[in-house]
Amino acid sequence: MTINGTLVADGTAGAIYFTSLLDDTVGAGDGDTNNDDDATLPEAGDWYRLDFGPGSVDNLLDNVVVRYAGGGGNGAVRIRSAVPNQPTIVRNSDIINNSSYGIFLNAAVAAVIDYNLIENNSSWGIWAYNYTTAAITHNTILNNGAYGISIEYNSSANIEENTISGHSSYGIYVSGSPATTAISNNTITTTGNYGIYAVNSTLSITANTIIGTADTISGFTTEGAIFVDGTTLFNSRSAISANIITGNEIIIGGQLSQSDTWSSGTYVVDRLTVNAGATLTIQADTVVKFVQNGYMTINGSLVADGTAGAIYFTSLLDDELGGDTNNDGDDTFPEAGDWYRLDFGPGSVDNLLDNVVVRYAGGGANGAVRIRSAVLNQPTIIRNSDIINNSSYGILLNAAVAAVIENNLIENNSSWGIYAYNYTTAAITNNTILNNGAYGISIEYNSSANIEENTISGHSSYGIYV
Repeated sequence: MTINGTLVADGTAGAIYFTSLLDDTVGAGDGDTNNDDDATLPEAGDWYRLDFGPGSVDNLLDNVVVRYAGGGGNGAVRIRSAVPNQPTIVRNSDIINNSSYGIFLNAAVAAVIDYNLIENNSSWGIWAYNYTTAAITHNTILNNGAYGISIEYNSSANIEENTISGHSSYGIYVSGSPATTAISNNTITTTGNYGIYAVNSTLSITANTIIGTADTISGFTTEGAIFVDGTTLFNSRSAISANIITGNEIIIGGQLSQSDTWSSGTYVVDRLTVNAGATLTIQADTVVKFVQNGYMTINGSLVADGTAGAIYFTSLLDDELGGDTNNDGDDTFPEAGDWYRLDFGPGSVDNLLDNVVVRYAGGGANGAVRIRSAVLNQPTIIRNSDIINNSSYGILLNAAVAAVIENNLIENNSSWGIYAYNYTTAAITNNTILNNGAYGISIEYNSSANIEENTISGHSSYGIYV
């Protein structure tokens, strides 16, 4: 049914059903409208949808049931109503057992979705995209195929007091929402994925209860967590508060496209890229923890100056710093290789690590700190820092130009302490390099270095190999 005018289905005095011809459970008489007895049964996708067109006005679905729809892949209820102050309202209704999306909002204006049961739809419970605005409140959204709610493509919504559970992917997914999407007072239960996942958006995330189960075997989990990319964190930091998160914390990943400062506290990183032209400044007394196989790639600049108080880059499982961030008690412990690396890309400039500690990194065999910075007169500098207890190399320099490695402790890394190769140039001075797996320092493949006033001891192979 396509509505270009108005549909008013007010079932407050008795439910109204939109269903398949094969649904014998409702209808006049015995309900067998097609007179085939029990020869056929209804299925999701039997019919297409209720489709509210762009010019439709003042539509109402109240105490209706929409089921066995969704054929054709555009949702069981598609709302495109775009006339200001005359929205489509869906309330007190059941949108259940459909193929595709339960409710699909495409360029809808001020749609109202409240007090509904949206359950067992094969794709997302609610999908809002293409400049949609909506109020999504007081719904129970259960066991849909992927996301509970997805807000995308310049859409925004007020998402409040919903109960969301049982989805194979995220409870709430937000992407490209430049106007503030407000997510508040929802209860979200996740199984194996993030409760809220947001990228390239401006959000308010407050007073939600997000429930997941900590992984007591590995200690790494995304259950019960909020994921934001670097850009969303920058846009929204002051508006993310008072959430009750069971099983994990707020996790940062994706892209950081503008310069930002992380003040003292604890941050959890998955796979974060600092884009060219952006600078991430990390202040003293900050702990940055990485999830399993997490890393930070710097294509712009990273300035981590811990002269006023050490800065730590470590594993999510490291409870000595920032406490039991993954909420698993004493069930798990950090190990070398838990996370990958700090990776300074070829175009990165003016990077500084001063009085930082990098530990339990080196997964993926490319070093705990990999330096590829190759811009003249804007080198990467590591000084007064501890690169310790990592898998692979402590510091790997690959085609780096004029890197400065000075006054550091580089100890107990499973491979070489410092490995410079592929036309690297570096100054390696006044370091203490101890008990790494093979060489203390290796200079190879057309590389050169000034190696001066270092203390090198306890290696299974050469102290310095050139």
